[in-house]
Amino acid sequence: MQAMSVQIPLITNLLRYFRIYWPYTRGRLIVLICLTMLSGFSESFGIALFMPILTTANITAQSSDRISVFFKNCFSLLNIEPSLPLLCCFVFIVFVARGCIRFFESAYTARLTALITSSVRSHVVQLFGDMDYCYFIKRDSGYFSNLVVMEAGRMVASFGRYCAVIIDLITISVFLIVSFWVNWQFTAATIVFAAVVLYCFKTLSARSRAYSLETSRQYAALHGLLIQTLHAFKYIKATASFSTLRPRLLATIGTISRLQFRTQLFGAVLSALTEPIVVGFILLLMLWQASIRGQSLAPLVVSIMLFYRISQYILSLQREWQQFSAYVGGVETITAATRDIKCETAPSTARSLTDPLQCIEFANVCFSYDKKEILREVSFTIKRNAMVALVGESGIGKTTLMDILTGVLSPSSGSVFVNNIPLHEINQADWRRKIGYVTQEPVVFNDTVANNICFWSCDPNSPACRERIAEAARKAYCDRFISELPQRYNTIIGDRGIKLSAGQRQRLAIARELFKQPELLIVDEATSALDSESELFIQQSIQELKGTLTVILIAHRLSTIRNADYLFVLADGHIVEQGTFKELITTDGTRFQQMCRLQNITISE
Repeated sequence: MQAMSVQIPLITNLLRYFRIYWPYTRGRLIVLICLTMLSGFSESFGIALFMPILTTANITAQSSDRISVFFKNCFSLLNIEPSLPLLCCFVFIVFVARGCIRFFESAYTARLTALITSSVRSHVVQLFGDMDYCYFIKRDSGYFSNLVVMEAGRMVASFGRYCAVIIDLITISVFLIVSFWVNWQFTAATIVFAAVVLYCFKTLSARSRAYSLETSRQYAALHGLLIQTLHAFKYIKATASFSTLRPRLLATIGTISRLQFRTQLFGAVLSALTEPIVVGFILLLMLWQASIRGQSLAPLVVSIMLFYRISQYILSLQREWQQFSAYVGGVETITAATRDIKCETAPSTARSLTDPLQCIEFANVCFSYDKKEILREVSFTIKRNAMVALVGESGIGKTTLMDILTGVLSPSSGSVFVNNIPLHEINQADWRRKIGYVTQEPVVFNDTVANNICFWSCDPNSPACRERIAEAARKAYCDRFISELPQRYNTIIGDRGIKLSAGQRQRLAIARELFKQPELLIVDEATSALDSESELFIQQSIQELKGTLTVILIAHRLSTIRNADYLFVLADGHIVEQGTFKELITTDGTRFQQMCRLQNITISE
């Protein structure tokens, strides 16, 4: 694995990830750094105070170490006679203050973690809203599910470890400053010790980071496979096909398990080595100071206490950095997704569209996908409140035309005009709010009937909202079957509306679009898979809209577009025929007439 050879320079990456976390926390990270400095100073200073306690018998006359001399001078300025009880009380007060500061530091870290939890997940949700449709279709649903479910959580966990690294690093720095003041020889030895330890363990961090990134990729693959399995559950169950899918699922689960084991194994190695390394280092210092240099007891004990704490923080820093590396895949994945989505998102336009929809014009529109030409020189105009139909074989480009009209795709060449304004110059949100879209596969959610109609835009319990919901349901011929549901409008319809029939789901989708009160309604093959009764209800619903708003019907079943004002017949990527239903069906030799004959449709029906 190539990524395993990548090393992680501590300071460089601390600064890099500081820039990544900064938008989520802003100046709060600076506050945490200040609290950590106060906590580290109070702890190291409190430990240093043990030296005058140990030498209190001689502090007034014989003590020559810096700490004792410093406090001798301080007490002299205050005209206080130093004593053991007084020094003990002072040390106790310092450590109480340090405990209070440490509490605020821990509480503030917890607050920051809670904040970034909300901020990261909100950011991922906003990414979905900003996402370009072309970016979406290049990836499977598991990738996006993994961003919210796994990678956002891993990024939050990485921030917790990042805060721990910052705390350890600053505390070490403060301790070293105080240690230099107390005994610069011990401090120099500690710096050498820290450098050796960090160098020896940096390979573990690099491997943990590589495993973390690979774990993110495997989680994305697993989520994608699980979502596809659940969507096809009925088919898989009916055909006993789960035995075929099981090996793929188990293989991915096994890979994730092995990666997690390796990551945790590196953490276990660090934990096992921590105490022996620290104790060994301290024993060597004691032998050197006591046997070779002949140091007195007080400086030796204080130095050991200081360096023991520094050693603990150094190993804690290495351990926390290794754990941070284990979670950093979430940071990298979300950062990459943010960068890619921003790169592929067209810049927002400021030109608003507040006027009512007057006309839509396609002017020589062409579109290609992966070098395959889908649309070629398509031109037509739709007037206000007209009902038009796009007719043609499946896969001929009818839905692609609507994707261009809604702005989710951009034409390769040519232009679309709305009210004589180029569509790409119009604020997309303004334009899309005017559109209602009924797709062939109805879009419904595992929620109440009422929320599926109002799409959470108002409170269904309020009289005004409930009245609008009921009116939309009546226009979509939903009211009868809704009245037969156990809890009527409060009935939960199940995942993807599984508790409703296909026709009921489609009528519910139409009701939602009518609730929006759009100026343009696009109906894409809405009756192609329905029974005759459901088709009749939907046809009646659409027919009653005629003349009240602009309607575009996309149809393969030609009986559904008989009452349209105008028809456009697509073939070979462009419009080959256009006219009214009567004109096209009565003109001999037209492609539309041939299509009607194949479906046994006549002018007299």
